[in-house]
Amino acid sequence: MPVLPIARCLATLAALSLPLCLGGAAAAGDLTTIAGDDWFDESKDGPCAARFDGVIQKGDSVGMGMNGSHFAALCLNSPGGSLAAGLELGTDSQWSARILPGERCESACALAFLSAGYQTGNGIPGFYLERHLWAGGLLGLHSPGLQLPAEAQVDTRTVEAAFKGALAATALVYERQQSPDAADQLPLNSYLYQRFLETPPDSMYYIDTVGDALMGELSVLGVERSARLTTRLVDTVCTNALLVSGAFETSLNNKGRKPNRSAPELLAAFAEAEAFLQRERPGARVLRLFSGTEGDVIGYGGLYPSGDYRYFRECYVHFSGKAITGERFADAAIAVHWSLDSDPKSSTADMRADWDMVSRADADVVMNSLALFPFDAKLADLPKNALYRKYFGGAEAVPAAAPAPAERSDAAPAPAVAAAAPDGDWVVLIGRDITGTDYATERSEDPARCRATCAKADFCGAVTYDRWNQICFFKTLNGAARQRVMAKATSYVKAAQAPGVAAPRGAVAFLKRNDKHFPAAPSAQSFEACAQACEDRGWCLGLNWRSNGRHCDLFARPPEYFSQAGTDIGYFQQAE
Repeated sequence: MPVLPIARCLATLAALSLPLCLGGAAAAGDLTTIAGDDWFDESKDGPCAARFDGVIQKGDSVGMGMNGSHFAALCLNSPGGSLAAGLELGTDSQWSARILPGERCESACALAFLSAGYQTGNGIPGFYLERHLWAGGLLGLHSPGLQLPAEAQVDTRTVEAAFKGALAATALVYERQQSPDAADQLPLNSYLYQRFLETPPDSMYYIDTVGDALMGELSVLGVERSARLTTRLVDTVCTNALLVSGAFETSLNNKGRKPNRSAPELLAAFAEAEAFLQRERPGARVLRLFSGTEGDVIGYGGLYPSGDYRYFRECYVHFSGKAITGERFADAAIAVHWSLDSDPKSSTADMRADWDMVSRADADVVMNSLALFPFDAKLADLPKNALYRKYFGGAEAVPAAAPAPAERSDAAPAPAVAAAAPDGDWVVLIGRDITGTDYATERSEDPARCRATCAKADFCGAVTYDRWNQICFFKTLNGAARQRVMAKATSYVKAAQAPGVAAPRGAVAFLKRNDKHFPAAPSAQSFEACAQACEDRGWCLGLNWRSNGRHCDLFARPPEYFSQAGTDIGYFQQAE
């Protein structure tokens, strides 16, 4: 979940500071110039022309952007500080703002980031917001709190002063939230403002998923926005469009609905609506691709929840032919149209006829290309583009056409390592992911906690625990769920739904990561011989190969790995 507990820290009311969260003493922020006066844009000189690191304090200034150019990027890496100073730091200063991978901009820094932009125009100048989050960077929001002395008792005047300070801080942010730029863009849209208001001052809500970026209308850099045209992609885009627009609910049930829910809350509500649809109309999901005019490809998805028990959403996704190369769609806006029906279309001819009618009107939702990825996918985990790799390293986003190493044929069986093990109300599948619909994630060191959370939700059919990253993936099961070989995963399926989860199929690749090891031996003459020993045993999902001593460690449940020179790991994982 994006809300993470952090330590409460004191801030100065006189400076209208938001609470700080620091690992040590609060050090004043520093402005560092990186590029010279010839800095022009990020593709030439790097991701930042300058950077601000540390606590934002009253009186801090970043000056004017280089050459007065709105292209000049200021990278922010700060735990926050003075709210008033943060609001001024990014405004009318001719800086665009960036948050780099692995860095954080929290609290007052987040408001500086969201307010960053430049002023331009002939005659009557206008201010334009420009801020970009690199995939892997974290934007953190939380509300101001009452800052009281540490004494056991405080007088009424002190409490009132603290309360007025918190209200004044909130009013400043509201004023900024209500101030659109010259292009009518808000520094904080309603989604981001709600995260600011509802996140306690001793917590932090991080904008770190596809859903958060889509709902917050934030630009994300460094992502290879390309995907193969498949029915699974149609389902992903349709689901994202339903979530962003709220079209899975109607005015009939909006009276008690919480506005501007967080991305995890939206997913949970959608999963509940999906569960109702599957109970009422099992097997009603049909996904198909068909050709349009001028090289366009149209995706059909139906049925989806609509908030009505009689009629359901049908979804048409318009992939422009101008953005299609071969079987891939890349980096273009995606138009989504809705239709309503009580039954899904069964023939392509019927889909074409309906599409011809609905496409005459404007699209119901227009999504940016981040919608090619699942709503709950972490931005840090998305495939990276060439510009990201240039600045921050990393592997190619899209593998070369050469076949994967040690790939098996479709006819070859997956490793027989995950025989269903009954565990009371659960079926345990070791080394298996479940390809159901993920509706929420949560970090936990204890998989039993994942199961307990899933058990409380009727619409939760299974939970997959990622042992390497200690993350629970909660899933609905809609009849199309299938096991997938994944060394780092253990899945727990509710016993009543286990018969509907199909066995793995398709090719299984054996992957290698150099200079890594599983902390924990048969001898082998090579990595390949060690891999063969793992495959021959059936129960093995991962291995260490130590070239020094030709040592081979085999693991049924590979734990989290760590860097270690001279040791390579290998593990099984199946493509979706």
